[in-house]
Amino acid sequence: MKDNVSGKNVTIVSVCLITLLTLMGCGNSPFEKNNLPKENVEFPSTYEKEIERVTFHTQLVIPEEFNQDMLMKTTARKKILNIDKVKKDFEEKIQGQTVKEKFDDPPEKKGAPPYYHILTEEGTSFSVTDGIQFTTGNGYFFNGVLLYDDNGNLPEEYSEAREVPGFSEDKAWKIVEEELSAIGYEIEGERRSIALPHTFSEEKEYWLSQNGENDGTAYKGEWTEEDDGWYFFMRQNLQGLPVYSQYVYLDNTDIDTPLRFLCSRRGVEEMHIDYYFDFQEGEERTYLLPFKKIAEVVAERNNELLTESKYEVSKAVLCQFVPQKGKDYKVTPAWIIDIAETNEEGVYPFTMIVNAVTGEEIIQ
Repeated sequence: MKDNVSGKNVTIVSVCLITLLTLMGCGNSPFEKNNLPKENVEFPSTYEKEIERVTFHTQLVIPEEFNQDMLMKTTARKKILNIDKVKKDFEEKIQGQTVKEKFDDPPEKKGAPPYYHILTEEGTSFSVTDGIQFTTGNGYFFNGVLLYDDNGNLPEEYSEAREVPGFSEDKAWKIVEEELSAIGYEIEGERRSIALPHTFSEEKEYWLSQNGENDGTAYKGEWTEEDDGWYFFMRQNLQGLPVYSQYVYLDNTDIDTPLRFLCSRRGVEEMHIDYYFDFQEGEERTYLLPFKKIAEVVAERNNELLTESKYEVSKAVLCQFVPQKGKDYKVTPAWIIDIAETNEEGVYPFTMIVNAVTGEEIIQ
């Protein structure tokens, strides 16, 4: 009897461990490696299916210019700038300004980024590690113009003004490109833009005080034609797909876009560069699973949860995903999948990331 009880305990514990590991997600591919596709597949624009408690009314977001023949196994490293070149370029920009604070720390170890920061009395701020944060004193006031909604996006009214008289989008972007080139960046990728005529900026400017009331002392004052500008949002592009990093918030919101630039007639007023990668392509091809297989992974993952919830999958974005592994980052095509869980308490949106090559769930 004692042995039988012991055997039951072992069995129960084993089943619990298996269940726990399944619920946690082990990162193993649900498909045999030898059965992974070795040819290109076709993707529909939408995917409709119901699998138990999971319903797919799913828009598949794939760039029109994407060609599967471009996919090669790739690794990445975060770009480390030539700090001396960066300092020289920036210090030329602040000639005549009064330095309020300055830090110039060397790398903590070989291969790590340095830390360099300057803030001037005139409001210019510049920080560089493995990314860059730069704002001029004048650029600061655009923070009171770019008013994001609760989801981190700029409302549609920001897209209504599509031109700035006498200051084209191409002209503004050329100025940004020249600034980037001067410090060692050659940025390519998906680019969106918002026109900011000075009359629009003056109309939109709004500042809140610490007690949540309109702060009349914070306003810029007069906006002139010199304040006409363009605001750019970008992601890197690799092999025809947008690049997402595990360290950049995955919702595709304006406020979390890793590359953002503001350019007025004066020049670049704001620069935000976060997780910019240098890529090294190999010679081995990468092939994608049909979306049907991805849907099976999503359905199994959610149907196995011990709840009565129902799930609806609304959107799947094909991208290049960059999870960190030591100094090197292994790049993989992945699907970023928007899901809404519905139960008695309400509706709860969440995101799954699924490796588009192996079908593994990528757990953050």
